[in-house]
Amino acid sequence: MINLIIEEFSDFGKGNFVRDVLGQQENLIIQQSDLSALALQYAEDKNIEELSGYIKPLQEYKQTQNLLIIVLYTNYTQLSPEIQSQYTQEFFDKYYEFYRVYLPVHFGLVANFINVHDENGTHITSQYIQDQINAIIEHDRVCQANVVCYRIQNNEPEFLVLKRNPEKGSFWQSITGGVHIQGLLFGNALRELEEELFITGKENNLTGTDYVFWYIGKEGYELSEYVFGYKLEDTDEITLSDEHTEYAFLPLDEAIERVKYDGNKEGIRRVYEVIS
Repeated sequence: MINLIIEEFSDFGKGNFVRDVLGQQENLIIQQSDLSALALQYAEDKNIEELSGYIKPLQEYKQTQNLLIIVLYTNYTQLSPEIQSQYTQEFFDKYYEFYRVYLPVHFGLVANFINVHDENGTHITSQYIQDQINAIIEHDRVCQANVVCYRIQNNEPEFLVLKRNPEKGSFWQSITGGVHIQGLLFGNALRELEEELFITGKENNLTGTDYVFWYIGKEGYELSEYVFGYKLEDTDEITLSDEHTEYAFLPLDEAIERVKYDGNKEGIRRVYEVIS
């Protein structure tokens, strides 16, 4: 059973979608939350730290239950003139920043985004949204976690890079893996550390960044990738899984040069900024 929270800042009309489509699926339970109220306060630059108590029960629930947060969104220019007259572009961007960055980085709660307009600016169908949600459930992947491991040598960080096996391209990268529906982003990031290096990670060694990028994954829906730093301890012994064949510790510039993808390059750079 999947528990579903749906948020929206568009003119799609989630009420009809929830009633007419999702109400017919027995495997989905629609949940109510205070997230939209918090997003509005965040967009208005109001202090929401004192309201974080509303989020903590949601965190605890997601640790043991399958909770999926869906955000129906669009580009500001595709909002109706009526909605644009009420909200600025800056407000609109801050509203989605709450779901895209603040909520996952500070609380480990990830949202999946579905654009309600296609590339031609036409409203997508309710069936398309339903298919996207079903694909997320089928693949059990809500986002990607990118964990940039490092150690301190002579007061400077050295970054761990790993070489993928030949079947997966033989390129160099940091630790990257999918995040499941159940559990928080932090715990899923540490799980990747254990699966790929056989190290039992400690949450206190995990450092979040505000760097997130998104793309359409091979699964056919939008995925966000969140970058963390992880400080390895002297006692951590690295054992590679069969996903990788080599590893190396490199200084900043060499590590950035070695990894293949721009997201990995920028992730290493952002972690360096946070820990320096």
